[in-house]
Amino acid sequence: MAVHRPFIPVAAFVLISFVMVLYSIDPAAIVEGHRAEVVFHANPIHAAVAQGMMVLCMLPFASYLLRTGGVHSTLRSSLIVIAVVTLFVALANVYALKSKGVWLALAVALPAQLLYMTTTHGARRRLVVPIGVVAIAVAVTVSFAWHGIWAATDDTALAVGELWSEVTGSAGVARGVDHMIHNEAAPGGVRERLMLWASAVLIWAENPIFGKGVAWLIDWQTRVYPDADYSLLHNGYLEIAIRYGVVGLAFYALLFAWTVRQVWRAKREGIVDPAAFSTYTAVLLFFAITILSNSNVRLAIGESFMWFSAAFGFYCYYRRQQEGRIKVTTWI
Repeated sequence: MAVHRPFIPVAAFVLISFVMVLYSIDPAAIVEGHRAEVVFHANPIHAAVAQGMMVLCMLPFASYLLRTGGVHSTLRSSLIVIAVVTLFVALANVYALKSKGVWLALAVALPAQLLYMTTTHGARRRLVVPIGVVAIAVAVTVSFAWHGIWAATDDTALAVGELWSEVTGSAGVARGVDHMIHNEAAPGGVRERLMLWASAVLIWAENPIFGKGVAWLIDWQTRVYPDADYSLLHNGYLEIAIRYGVVGLAFYALLFAWTVRQVWRAKREGIVDPAAFSTYTAVLLFFAITILSNSNVRLAIGESFMWFSAAFGFYCYYRRQQEGRIKVTTWI
């Protein structure tokens, strides 16, 4: 069904997302400014990642419905309303969950998606007005929430600025990071992440090309900064590098560059809708930014997303084969 009638599972995903974001909303947290209670995830950061993905899926789906004539008008209108409501409620949930990494990722990925959607596939006239309305509404929403955003990020921003000045100044990288780790005035989250990252880099440096494999966890018991008592490194790239080295990072980079190319070419050839490409690339960009400060690649939400992302690239590749766009070759 997903291959021959993809609209059905996509619409089901939108409806499930609609129910989830409504069930997850914490009005008191939004109004009072404290962190929302987690409903579907054990961690507010992971919950925020899921809500951010839903945000990036809704607008392309609505744009598809605006451009297509194959859906009954009543159903189309209902689904557009559901998608827009889901988008704004999910944005509110992201705000209430207080994940600074997700805020940053969404601040990059959502404008990039909006810009792409207004300039692609001859859809400018039909989409520029509704997308403009959504962009203005998002901007107004963010402006109202700006005080709460700054209150949650100001100490982290100041600590990052101080670290940057030390690293680029006379202290250098190693001394600057060590100084920030021992700076009691710095936020605890910043200090803990620096401990984890510094310890991981030093272990990775012992075998930078191929990594340490499963033996990294043995070395982790004698790490340089043991006060951060986690085995999650809070950086998805270091999770890969410490195990598989530069080779592992290069593999993932090449794999997802190839998948993006396949989806792009399938979109150009009319095999998949432009909404599929804008959703795919925006969510991939969003996820790539979130793992700068979190270990989503080691958790169910990240592992399932990476499998799905790779699988969709192969789906587009084989669909292109079926359409005769690719000559099938073998090595033997």
